[in-house]
Amino acid sequence: MPLEGYYMKHIFNRILAVLLIALMLAEALPCALAETDVAAESCEVIFEEPELSLEEALGLLPGDIPAYNTGAAETTPETTPETTPETTPETTLEPTQEPTQEPTPEPEGIEGWETIAVSDILTIGSETFTGVNFVRAGGYEGPIAKVYGKLKLDNVLIDGVPAGETDIAAQFELVTGATVAITKSASLIATVDAVSIDKGAKKTLKLKWKGKTLKASSAKWKSSDKSIVTVSKEGKIKGVAKGVATITATYKKRTAAVRVVVTEPVTKVTMTPAVKYIEELTQQQFTAEAFPAEADYPALTWKSSNPAIATVDESGLVSALVPGTATITASAVNGKYAAVKLQVIRPAQEMTLPEAVRVNIKKTKTLKPAFVPADTSLKSCTWTTSDKSIATVSKKGVVTGKGVGTCVITATSHNGIESQCTVTVVRPVTSLKMSKKELTLSLNHTGKLKAKISPSNATIKTLAWTSSDPSVVTVDENGNLQALKKGTATIRAKAYNGKSCKCKVTVKEFKPTSLNFSHLFVTLNPGDTFQSTPSIKPSNTSNKQVIYSSSNTDVATVDENGLVTAVGVGRATITGKCAAKSKVKNTYEISVIEAGSARFEGLVIGLNPGHQTKTIFKKYPLAPGSKETGYGCKVGAVGRWTRIPEYKTVLAIGKKLAEMLTEEGATVVMTRTSNNVSLSNIQRAEILNKAGVDVALQLHCNSSTNTTKNGISTFYRTTGSWVAESKSLAKILAKQMSNATGLVNKGPEAYNGYMSLNYSKTPAVLLEMGYLSNKKEDKLLATDECREQFAIGIREGLAIYFDRQ
Repeated sequence: MPLEGYYMKHIFNRILAVLLIALMLAEALPCALAETDVAAESCEVIFEEPELSLEEALGLLPGDIPAYNTGAAETTPETTPETTPETTPETTLEPTQEPTQEPTPEPEGIEGWETIAVSDILTIGSETFTGVNFVRAGGYEGPIAKVYGKLKLDNVLIDGVPAGETDIAAQFELVTGATVAITKSASLIATVDAVSIDKGAKKTLKLKWKGKTLKASSAKWKSSDKSIVTVSKEGKIKGVAKGVATITATYKKRTAAVRVVVTEPVTKVTMTPAVKYIEELTQQQFTAEAFPAEADYPALTWKSSNPAIATVDESGLVSALVPGTATITASAVNGKYAAVKLQVIRPAQEMTLPEAVRVNIKKTKTLKPAFVPADTSLKSCTWTTSDKSIATVSKKGVVTGKGVGTCVITATSHNGIESQCTVTVVRPVTSLKMSKKELTLSLNHTGKLKAKISPSNATIKTLAWTSSDPSVVTVDENGNLQALKKGTATIRAKAYNGKSCKCKVTVKEFKPTSLNFSHLFVTLNPGDTFQSTPSIKPSNTSNKQVIYSSSNTDVATVDENGLVTAVGVGRATITGKCAAKSKVKNTYEISVIEAGSARFEGLVIGLNPGHQTKTIFKKYPLAPGSKETGYGCKVGAVGRWTRIPEYKTVLAIGKKLAEMLTEEGATVVMTRTSNNVSLSNIQRAEILNKAGVDVALQLHCNSSTNTTKNGISTFYRTTGSWVAESKSLAKILAKQMSNATGLVNKGPEAYNGYMSLNYSKTPAVLLEMGYLSNKKEDKLLATDECREQFAIGIREGLAIYFDRQ
């Protein structure tokens, strides 16, 4: 219908509503007069109608609620039994305008239009609506909110439209648009009718007056049995003993009652057994008990905090499913409970420790067991040691060295698997110092390095030796080096605990400078052998290979290792050349004689008795090519006490020696056999050279202005050929002459100022046989006995030199 028509109908309905209210008041007046406190309380108007829903009572269907539309198009709602009054175009009603209501004669309780906020669902409690049809949102163009409920119910639910204010309109029976009459009862209500409370517990009761919360202390409170429950002025109740009592609240002669049941509570719950771990895929039965035994509700409920890990049934039987943690709880209805935190574990099947470890004294090492399976849940162990004086072990497997020695550490898993580790506690190496920081080795040579260990009483002194370049130099476990090729390498010695030291080794190639044989003359019988023993300088010559050859293979042969084999009687020269440098070479003589031959068979010995009766004053070079000169020959010294000239004494010794050597098969060549000769020292050397002597011995006696000087001396040259041979012969002869005569051996001396030595082409030695200036030795040299002793000593020296002992 048009909006104006609706408004007219609405005004008409209001008039009917006023009349209806008046009728209702007239019926309720006797009840009101019966009350003595009419001024304070309102009378409650009750329509004795069947309990119908609002829509049933009003005879409306959900589609009968009119819709408002301010647009140009007219809407025609479905007809109702009521007739719709005509509307006057001039009559308007603004949506926000609140309708007016005649004041009620009662002091309170009768109210007209109610303006409410409908932002939320609203519950109006303890009120009787005389008639409600619908509510309209002021100024809202959408659907009108519906009101749900039944007449004479305590609560009517209003389902609001979007936020805003709305007018409440009502329809009773078939009258529409009547003014709403809402009667509020002035009653006192407790928010609960009954309550259960444990003995000793407290709880606060709440009241409502006219549908609004009433301050608890405004009412008077009373307990029907204080031995069961007490109540405070603020409405706080406390359970005293098991039983039932009623709490009553009084306010303005209205009362409200609450039935209170005091129960015996569960105060404690226990659970057994007190296990913490359970293996997966196993079960464990738990038992729980509530205390005290007389509790009203002792029943317990079992629960698992994580049923995916472990479940529990109503009897407390726990089933472990997969590794993890779950809390099993047995709870009473009042919240008391007992709980156990269970860890579902995957048990270890195997557990192993390192077989053996070292620990420094006063230091620690942590042992870590290996488990099978690797995802074993509990990897903690219990630890024990076989000897606490050697090593202790903590709960976490930390081993501490206490004293030097060996003990056994045992780990036991949660399920009893054991594993052991032998622990050796040592006094550690604190430092190493190499014997050399740098070392040069000759190619193909060996060397040795040493490392000093500190402290000296370190338990383990074994070192690991390594070379940074084994192709250059190798090192063994004892520090022995072998140079393989030119280059540089670092040799390192390392202790078991990582302490180390090093040496830089440089390998160079050193060429030979000289080669000498220890035996310059060797005498063999046919079929005999002799091993050559060369000496090469410098001692660190890189390549010490010697290439051997024989001058007469019919007499003697020599192999690549210097082994000489005597073939036939005669003499042969064995030559050795350095492979690295062929110019460095030397020789020695082999004399092969028949077995049983004379000792000196085949040897040629040159003897030069020094000096003569006249001096040759002509000067000659001291050595071939030398610029230094000296007299050709001198008369020599004279015995200070015997006055016997030197040339006589040495000639006498020479003749005795020649006789001895000749008797033993030697050929002896003497430069002179008388004193009355005139031969220079150069001439004498040439005589012996031409004779091809094997050795040339220069016979002399010494003299000095110091009469205390004494002893035997021998001299050899240090230039030219045969130097080594000459030195060897000088050493041998000095020793043997001293042994034969008892005179002091002053040893061999090198001297290059003797012409007879410098011009000799064979091993040559000058013999100074005692001092003619020394009284004792002068007199001894004058005797045949002493002269013979010198001859014997020289002979035995020659036998040694020529290997004719």
